[in-house]
This record gives sequence, structure tokens and C-alpha cells, in this order.
Amino acid sequence: MRITETYKPDELTRLCELNDTCFKGLERPPHQDFKSMLSITDHWFARFSGDAGEPIDDPGIVGYLLVDRRYGAYLWSVAVDPVFRGRGIANYLMSRAEQFCKSKGDKNIRLHCHRDNPSQKLYFNRGYRTYDLAHGYYGDGTIALMMKKGLV
Repeated sequence: MRITETYKPDELTRLCELNDTCFKGLERPPHQDFKSMLSITDHWFARFSGDAGEPIDDPGIVGYLLVDRRYGAYLWSVAVDPVFRGRGIANYLMSRAEQFCKSKGDKNIRLHCHRDNPSQKLYFNRGYRTYDLAHGYYGDGTIALMMKKGLV
């Protein structure tokens, strides 16, 4: 696996596929919104590198992470292809993003997480803590956990 900070225009279709695979319902932004998110965020992409034990077919990008820093560091989205989960990819992407934000002077990084999202375990293990609840955050009345982690 290798991490890059850029993607090629012809990889946009793959990124939209990952978005569609990893997010469902109101948690999944429409493609146009997702493309807009890519244009205004700092981002990291996990790429297939042909390591031992990897599938023979090269899927290209297998995960991504988006951080919006316009109003303080905010982890907007992290996604990993289900075939590649359990290999530490999301953890590694988050580590790179947190290091970057810290280097830019951000004191903490925030995120919202659906209360039923199994990724909570990853966030808690990385030191994120719930500081509030956002009722109706996803537009359907469900609760999102508002989480943050100190970067100092």
C-alpha cells in the first residue's frame, strides 16, 4: 500500500465508486457534492502497490481520507474498499492526516459519526472522544456523535 495526496482525473470514477460502496443513505453525498468536497479539501489516497498477498487485479485507489481545514481541522470522510478493510489502511490514512493538520498548527481535529457506525471503534482507539451529540445531523432525525481529538 502507498499513500499519495493527488489523484488523476480518470480516477474520479473510482473515487465515486468507493464513496457509493462505503456510504449508504443520507450519509452518502451525491457525486456532485463529493466532487466538490474533493476540490476544497486536503486529501490522501491509499493505492494498491502489489504487495505480497494482494489480489492480482490492480484496483487502483482502495481508500481515501478528506480533511476540510477552512474552519479548523475537520475529518470530512474516510473510506476503505471493503475488500481491503482490516489491513490498517484507515488508521494509516488518519495518522497521515493528523500529522499534516498538526504541522499546519491545528490544535485538534473534529468529525461527526453516525451513532451506529462501526468506525467509532477506530476513532476511539485513535484518541477521539465524543464532546456532544448532533440530533438530526443526517437529515432523518438520527443522532451523530460529535467527536474530536487533540493534536498537541
